[in-house]
Amino acid sequence: YKIEKEGYNEVTGSEKVVITKAKGSVNAPTSKTLTYTGSSQELINKGSTSTGTIEYKIEGGTYSTSIPTGIKAGTYKVFYRVVGDKNHEDVTEASISVTISKAANTLTLSENTKTYTYPTSGTFEITENKSGGTLTCTSDNTSIATCKIEGNIVTVVPGTKEGQAIITIKSASTANYEGTQVVYVVNTAKGTLN
Repeated sequence: YKIEKEGYNEVTGSEKVVITKAKGSVNAPTSKTLTYTGSSQELINKGSTSTGTIEYKIEGGTYSTSIPTGIKAGTYKVFYRVVGDKNHEDVTEASISVTISKAANTLTLSENTKTYTYPTSGTFEITENKSGGTLTCTSDNTSIATCKIEGNIVTVVPGTKEGQAIITIKSASTANYEGTQVVYVVNTAKGTLN
């Protein structure tokens, strides 16, 4: 704090002294490295101060002493300030940005390869698509095999050319998960014309 003389009183023969508050200080909070888990997570490592009480809020929120949390993937702006004690001034509001990254998706097939004899089609199942992202399939050689998806079932239709084709199953990126893909190997054999 600072002591200042405010003036001399000629009647009483005394001086009036004013003690003003010292400037406040803060060790700023730091952002955490976070990935989406589906659960609430604290966004920052808390800051500290010896000159009052540190408070936090998310943009658009209300200040409190609780550490702000987030669930969804995305970037959050966290504000903090210090409310000074009886001997210290407040510390002006400041902010930091924190990102919750998208989680990696899990995409699993009931089988990863099969041989199909023309013209008989077959199916396999997508047993896990953790993100729930939109599913698509493509073939790198449609003369050997083509594919289509209905729900979680992939239908493989062997083409007229014998050989091997790679079917790529993709799950699109969602708000909280990255996109991902897996491959399915199709071997086609010639059928017998009766």
